[in-house]
Amino acid sequence: MEEEFSKYDPTEYLTNEAEINAYLDEAIRIGESDLISAVLDDILKAKNMKKTSPSEKK
Repeated sequence: MEEEFSKYDPTEYLTNEAEINAYLDEAIRIGESDLISAVLDDILKAKNMKKTSPSEKK
């Protein structure tokens, strides 16, 4: 029987600056450029999602 996994989207958990900073700090600590690049993409996506959410619009 094959296991099924749901797709994990870290941007769902990047809801404040402390979480974003911790996520980026860990990527920098690990030091792999591909990981840092992916984390920066996640952060950009999370910030764009926050800007476009209905609760953020004025």
